[in-house]
Amino acid sequence: MSEQVKHTATPWKGDIIVDGALETAVIYGANPDDLDEVCRMASPELAIDKANRDFIVTACNAHDELVAVCERTLSWLTSYHGHGADKVYKQMRDALENAKVKP
Repeated sequence: MSEQVKHTATPWKGDIIVDGALETAVIYGANPDDLDEVCRMASPELAIDKANRDFIVTACNAHDELVAVCERTLSWLTSYHGHGADKVYKQMRDALENAKVKP
C-alpha cells in the first residue's frame, strides 16, 4: 500500500510572474525553504486568474482552522438538543465530510 502524499504546507501565497509579455497568476508555498509552485493559471483573463488565485489561497489557508472549529462545534452540539441543533449538526457533519481531502 502506498503512503498518501501530502500537499504543500500552508500558508500559501499568491504572486504574478512575468515571462516576456505573458503575466501568469501563481500560488506558492509560503515557507521560504519550500519553493514548490502549487498552481499556475495562465489565461487571456489575468483579472479572473488573480481572483481565482486569491480565492484558492484564502480558502486553503483557512481550511484547517475551519475544520477544527467545526469539529469542536459538533462535539458541543451532540450534548445540546432542540432549537434546530439536530439539523445544524447534520449540515455541519456533511460539510466536514465534503471538506476532507480524498485520496
